[in-house]
Amino acid sequence: MMNIESGEAESPLRAMPRIEPYGECAMRIAWEGGIHPEIRRRVRALSEDLEERPFPGMIECVPAYSCVTVFYDPLEVRAARVRGMFGDEASAGQGPVYRTLAGLLEKRAAEVVLTAEEEVRTVEIPVCYGGEYGPDLEEVAALAGITPDRAAAIHAGGEYVVYMLGFAPGFPYLGGMPESIAAPRRATPRAAIPAGSVGIAGRQTGVYPLATPGGWQLVGRTPLALFRPSEEPPSLLRAGDRVRFRPISPEEFRCLESEGGGRVRGPVPKNPAVNGLTDAPGRNPALFPANAPREKERPSVTVLKPGLQTTVQDLGRAGFQKYGVIAGGAADPYALRIGNALVGNEEGAAALELTLSGAVLRFGQETLIAVTGGDLSPSVNGAPLPMWRPVLVPAKAELRFGAVQSGCRAYVAASGGFDVPSVMGGRGTYLRAGIGGFQGRELRAGDVLPLGEPGEAARPFACKLAACGATPFASVSWHADSRYISPARADLVVRVMRGPEYGLFSSDSRESWWGHPFEATPRCDRMGCRLSGPPLRPEHPLEMLSEAVTEGTVQVPPDGNPILLLADRQTAGGYPRIAQIAAVDLPAAAQLRPGQRISFCEIAAEEAQRLHREKEDEIRVMKRFIKLKFP
Repeated sequence: MMNIESGEAESPLRAMPRIEPYGECAMRIAWEGGIHPEIRRRVRALSEDLEERPFPGMIECVPAYSCVTVFYDPLEVRAARVRGMFGDEASAGQGPVYRTLAGLLEKRAAEVVLTAEEEVRTVEIPVCYGGEYGPDLEEVAALAGITPDRAAAIHAGGEYVVYMLGFAPGFPYLGGMPESIAAPRRATPRAAIPAGSVGIAGRQTGVYPLATPGGWQLVGRTPLALFRPSEEPPSLLRAGDRVRFRPISPEEFRCLESEGGGRVRGPVPKNPAVNGLTDAPGRNPALFPANAPREKERPSVTVLKPGLQTTVQDLGRAGFQKYGVIAGGAADPYALRIGNALVGNEEGAAALELTLSGAVLRFGQETLIAVTGGDLSPSVNGAPLPMWRPVLVPAKAELRFGAVQSGCRAYVAASGGFDVPSVMGGRGTYLRAGIGGFQGRELRAGDVLPLGEPGEAARPFACKLAACGATPFASVSWHADSRYISPARADLVVRVMRGPEYGLFSSDSRESWWGHPFEATPRCDRMGCRLSGPPLRPEHPLEMLSEAVTEGTVQVPPDGNPILLLADRQTAGGYPRIAQIAAVDLPAAAQLRPGQRISFCEIAAEEAQRLHREKEDEIRVMKRFIKLKFP
């Protein structure tokens, strides 16, 4: 049943949720009943309890309408279990880590106390409906059998509740929309939706704070900025808030937009060192103008040509997904980790990620570097550069990237790391939000990136290489393992677990999924890769409530073409998830090139966790080997 006034379900509830693994690094705790105030209270109470009392190895939790997704490090959980930190019964078990967590989460969900709700805020959001601001309003109205003006009036007439933030920074998922104007998502998502767009997807409504791809029906737009990275918290709205929409004219929209909607809409803060957004010191052109005095010349890298796309990346930022801010980081974290190890850095130090070809970099001083990831034909001063090993390049050396031989993303690690400011706990670039990295954007010709101080072990190692007197660079004969990257024309096979909605797909679609290769289309970026192949369809028409997604999730929009989500994927999505790529194969999937074919083979979550553990053991051994090579 549905409460027509509030748009919230009146279906009976099950007190205990369904608890299941979501890949090998997350757990889903889901209640049946859809958009319902009682479920909202349970979701919020469990999320708050987990944040106040995180279990060993927990990274963060992401609440949704009727689900909480908990992200964790299976290696840390396993180690904590051995140390007896989950109780004698759990510690004695030798089964999969996710079973230990399932028992723990079941107990926590049963014990959580539903307290009285605090006094809530009501936030008014001005919206210009229809026309260029709401291009899908007429279609929504036609589906409802009413006029566009009536549809706009119904949408603006309700009071909504913020159930969750996700998809993009500050994106509010609102419950309480009248069922009379519910409309399905678009068959094919738009490649770009203007910031401020107000959309409908089934019985959900929400606001796109940033320009992003999306598949919701657009009925209007607001000039109000919902994501404010220079403030704490960074989102205008928070879970539990009430929202009202106020219709405005196009003239009023333009007037409010020219005034910034009452808030600064630009994503990059004017002074991150002052507003608290920056966590650690670093040189930023916004803080250090070209004519500012320098205490001394610092090691640096100048971008002569940026190539197709070059950004600063690290291993991501954790703890902000509840605000819709992604973890992000390197698309191929293995390549970044090993590259940093090869030059004596901490494995999460900031490095450069280069996509496909064309980049040219110049080093201001003699620098110890390593190039890892896909083979984009690197060379220094015209000589081919060996990859996956430490290389000492001289001052003024030019590092060029040419034709793609394998993979699609290369990484340049430099001793000391790229010294950009830390934003929200990470130095990596989040392009869609315009934060992190170098001014929150792709690198451009003329950019000068400072390097940090090399580690203690890196200095004598660089001196040892310099003593060889080799030109145009000095290197070593040994190298790290790079066999996970497939040759240029080879098909890629990755291991996957069944996604939460796998069973809702037709038998023909499930057969096609396992039995036919898919091809990466040109529509691939750091957010995800669209695949083409046999269309995949649910057994019956399906309109889902949005909930957390993660890197490696394969979701299927209504057009039947799956999307492989990568590092900059949204934090939440509403398309059915047919599969989840095993963490051990994520680096290979991130190197998928347009035109390359990919196939999928099934493994269980227990096997995925075992493979993940074995891979991490290999990385530890490799890092020890590299460390022994340093003086």
